[in-house]
Amino acid sequence: MDWAYEREWRIVGRAVDSSIKDYDDGSFNPKALSKVFLGCKIEKQDEKDFLQLCQVGPFSHVEVYKAQQKQKSFGLDFEKIK
Repeated sequence: MDWAYEREWRIVGRAVDSSIKDYDDGSFNPKALSKVFLGCKIEKQDEKDFLQLCQVGPFSHVEVYKAQQKQKSFGLDFEKIK
């Protein structure tokens, strides 16, 4: 995989019963998740909801970064927001 050097995992799957929905929630150990990167165009309410999810409980250890478009060149910067 071309992005293997980034040491990240991407899991994509289809729902078992596609007549209900196009995706399915997979289970995983919350400790396996260390960082989450939010896109620069995330809806404000989605960002707020996600940050609330990461405040307490099994995801309280997760670091959250938000993308920002670079001002003077093509690319993204990531700011730690939690």
